Amino acid sequence: MIRELPVIKCLVFMTTTEIFRLLVINLSEIIPYAGDKEIDRSDMLSPLGADSIGRAILIEKTLEDLHLNVPRPEFHSATNLGELADLFYERYTATHTITVT
Repeated sequence: MIRELPVIKCLVFMTTTEIFRLLVINLSEIIPYAGDKEIDRSDMLSPLGADSIGRAILIEKTLEDLHLNVPRPEFHSATNLGELADLFYERYTATHTITVT
């Protein structure tokens, strides 16, 4: 008799805190003096020195680091680094869920 095994969904993911740290690291590579400041989740990018080009580079680099293929406009709604980290976390966990049968 063949027994059917249950399907188990496993999450392989980073936490939002780890993704936030990755954003801060990437931001400090794009805007070197940004790394001199204490950066918080509530910080907006423009006061840290990131213009629209810097923001686009930050999103692109983070997408590459997380191995995500997500349309860039999905991240336009974020008003600060915490919201951006949360959006990355949502996309990351959605694409890094594997099904084990």
